[in-house]
Amino acid sequence: MKPQRGFFLFELAVALSLFLVALGIGMTAFSESQRLRRIQDRRSAARELVSLGLERARALDSTQIPAPGAKLNLGLPDALSTRLRGGVCELTRTVDTDNPALWRLRVEVRWPGKKESESGEIVVPAISFAERQAPQ
Repeated sequence: MKPQRGFFLFELAVALSLFLVALGIGMTAFSESQRLRRIQDRRSAARELVSLGLERARALDSTQIPAPGAKLNLGLPDALSTRLRGGVCELTRTVDTDNPALWRLRVEVRWPGKKESESGEIVVPAISFAERQAPQ
């Protein structure tokens, strides 16, 4: 029998193309997992910042709380600013329609990207702010 010419070259080309396809799929999966990890890291930092913002809102004087409908930029701590590049942390106040003696304080954290945000809300009695301002 006569050996077939070029058969080894064909097998090598097929094996190389299969290797390149597998490598491409692996790189795509790795890239996607890195993207998802970054998104998860941003969301985690945003939740942490919402919690810090709500604690900070409780400690503010009534003169520092924004008027209903207005926003107060709380800024980003240095530790979280690297994880939330371009992020914004804002405090807003609304008055409870059922009980005007209650204020709803909402902290919202937004960052550039796919219109993602995290937010948290607390309800505090307006009188608690007035008591802090009472002359002694």
